[in-house]
Amino acid sequence: MLLHLVCLVPILLLVIFGYVNGRSANDNPVPSTSSNDSEIAIPMESSLPSTPTLADEKDGVAVTVELEQSAPDSASFIIDLNNHAYDLSSMDIGGLSHLNNVASSSYELIDAQAGGHHAKVRITFPTAPTGELHIGLNDELSFSFTL
Repeated sequence: MLLHLVCLVPILLLVIFGYVNGRSANDNPVPSTSSNDSEIAIPMESSLPSTPTLADEKDGVAVTVELEQSAPDSASFIIDLNNHAYDLSSMDIGGLSHLNNVASSSYELIDAQAGGHHAKVRITFPTAPTGELHIGLNDELSFSFTL
């Protein structure tokens, strides 16, 4: 009886994992080809462009910037700020930030943890997401990124 169970376990695992992944054990993961070009299976990939995350650190403040949305006449960024010296939630980040010397059109504090040492903000600009992005925290502390 024990020998039968030992032999059945690998077979059951193959069947279970084959169906959990959306295919049976007999499915072929390699695209099939034939002599007729119209029948060639081509795997599809996402058409969304990848946007790099920009990062910098200065005076104990770590900043990461991600492009959230873009259009020819607007850009929205998500900015993560982390430190152990400043209360980031009390800073005028929206008023001190600009994209190609164009002031932000909106600023939203998405998340601020106790003490203001960790914050996530959304800043939107009425201009295309190219050129120089300037993130100002106060008069002495700012970050510049080339997009």
